[in-house]
Amino acid sequence: MGVTIRLLNSDDVETFRSIRIEALQAEPASFASSAEDWERLSGDEWRR
Repeated sequence: MGVTIRLLNSDDVETFRSIRIEALQAEPASFASSAEDWERLSGDEWRR
């Protein structure tokens, strides 16, 4: 199975949000911010 790396676009926001929050919850010591910080972001902030 190959790996494809590509830039995210606006259609990927919900997938990225889910993966990001899951990672923050699973390994909080690996990040400078918390899941709670990211969960508070508005939809517009996620799209930046």
